[in-house]
This record gives sequence, C-alpha cells and structure tokens, in this order.
Amino acid sequence: MQFTKKSEYAVLSVLYLAKSMRVCDISEIAESQNLSASFAAKTLQLLAKAGILTSRRGIGGGYGLARPASKISLLELIEAVEGPLALSDYLKEGGSYGTMEHLLKLAMGEVQEAVATKLKGMTLADILAKSTRTAAHKNPVILCDFDGTVSMRDVSDTIFTIWLKDKWTDIDWEWHEGKISMVELYERCWSLVNATADELTAFVDTVEIDPYFGDFVSESKASNIPIYLVSDGFDYFIERILGRYSHSGLKYYANHLFFEGGKPALEFNNQNPACIQCANCKKFVMDAKRQQAGYVIYIGNGLSDRCAAEHADLVFAKDSLLKHCKEKGVPCVPYKNFGEILECLREKEVFGGEIQNP
Repeated sequence: MQFTKKSEYAVLSVLYLAKSMRVCDISEIAESQNLSASFAAKTLQLLAKAGILTSRRGIGGGYGLARPASKISLLELIEAVEGPLALSDYLKEGGSYGTMEHLLKLAMGEVQEAVATKLKGMTLADILAKSTRTAAHKNPVILCDFDGTVSMRDVSDTIFTIWLKDKWTDIDWEWHEGKISMVELYERCWSLVNATADELTAFVDTVEIDPYFGDFVSESKASNIPIYLVSDGFDYFIERILGRYSHSGLKYYANHLFFEGGKPALEFNNQNPACIQCANCKKFVMDAKRQQAGYVIYIGNGLSDRCAAEHADLVFAKDSLLKHCKEKGVPCVPYKNFGEILECLREKEVFGGEIQNP
C-alpha cells in the first residue's frame, strides 16, 4: 500500500459523506472531488466491497457510511483501494540474516509497523474534529435563538395559550399547514389578546432563562466571540427578560412590539417576502454576519431556526429543530442546556475554562 492520488480521493470522498451525514449519489460525490463519475464509481465500489460504505439503488440512492465515522480508520480506508500496507517493494525482497541489508529491512519494517499503527488509530471522526477546530478559530460568530433556547419558555406561545386557549391552537394549525404566514398568525393572535401592558409585563417577569446562559455569555466575551440573538419573537420581551439577568447589552434581531393605547402593537422590519414561515428572517441575519465571520455557530430549538441552521457551520439543536436536522440530514450537536454547549465548544478549543454549577 502506498498513499497515492487514488487513496487521497477515497479518503476525501468518505470524509465528504461523513460530513454530509446522508446518502449521496455518485455525481455529487464526484463533483465534490472534481473527479470523473466513472473513476468515482470504481473507488466507491471498492469501499463498499470493504464494508466501509453501503450502496442504495433507485430514486434517492447512492452511497453512505456503513458505520459511524469514529469506527472507520484511515488504515482500512487506504488498504481498501491500495491493498495491504507496504511502504516499499524493498521489504518484500530477501536478505541474508545479520547482514547490513537485513538490519536495514528490520528497521524499515519497524517504520512500516509504526505507520500502520498510527493510521489504524486515526479515524474519520478525528480528522473531522481537527477540521472543525481549525475552522472555528477563523473569526467565529455565534447566532442564537431566544424563545425556548435562551428563555425556558416561548414567550408569545405561552401568552397565546393562557389568553386565547383553543383559538390559538386553531390559528397555529393554519400556519403549520402553510395557509397563513407567521406575520398573519401574530397579527391575528395579538388582536385577540385581552390583556393590559401591566398584565403582560407581570407575566414576562416570571419567565426564566437557561441557568448556564450567563456562563456562556461570559466565556464568549472572554474569548472575544460575538453573540447575536436572532428571534422570531419580540424585542419588548427580550429586553425585559435579559435586563433582569444583567444581559441587556447583548445585541439582538427581533420583531418590534410596543403598546399603543394600552394594547400591543406590532412591527415587522426584517421579513423575507418569499417566505411565510418566519416574521423575522434569521437567514438574512446569517448572510450579513457571514460576510464578517469565517465560521458561524448556530443555536436553536424551533421551526423558525430551520433555514438558518441549514446554512451554519456548526449547529446546536434540540426539540423540533433537532428533529428537523435528523430528518433532513443536517449535521448538528444535540444539547439540553447551555452547559452542554459550553463543554462542546471547549472540546473544540473555541472556549476554555470550567463549568460552574448554576
């Protein structure tokens, strides 16, 4: 075995599949490595024969990993296309015992064994982890959802549940079915909320945030990594809640809610006219921040996070966003709280330090 272009293309193709976390057809894999479809097909067939890849025929068919990336070593990948490890034909030839030639062969054999051990101990997951650490150090930025992610409850949804009851469920169903836009949902629901500004504020003052979020903010500041909150909710609630926890300096993008004649009034200044799913387009914010940052980390939990998550470099997901990522093959890191996100970013050498119990 020698590490030739054939080996290189095999490793890069499987890395592409590992990062994609889905079945890809031959043309997509070939294009990703600038290969001819015929050459890619032969290489992928060898990898499938070795039990590294699985193949699927028909519509939606192609190749995918047969095992997790952490269970596929570089050694077996290279040997699948090149044959058994052999640094040089020199080791295959004879040599009289005790001669200098024999001693040299012994030394070269030790080198070959050391190389084999190193390749066997290095997996695709190890390479992907190094890739993530390297990229994450290139001017990273964090975009983070608010409702249900930073806050422990979705503020608007909870208000609608309390004040509208079944009426809210019916309107929400229309949005899920694609019959109305998020803007229309908000306008209809808020027009039905029979609550004063004081009553709404009193409720908002009961909403708590993730117990580890303060540590997360402090460490991002210490690491000089900016955080931007991107919410399909409303600025009035965000400011009120963050202010109670001394995080009012965080920058955010959200819809505008204010009180007019004692009743809530709404403004939507960041809509995507081509999309009815969200009132505040998080993808617009991501596109703007990507021009400034080399690496975008996204944290979310809900349906309004789907589009942004699909275009981020690293995604932390829970609840309905996690389900979406799994269904669509979007790579993501599941999490339960910001403590787990902290641990992961420290492992990737983006953050440093120890988590304090809340």
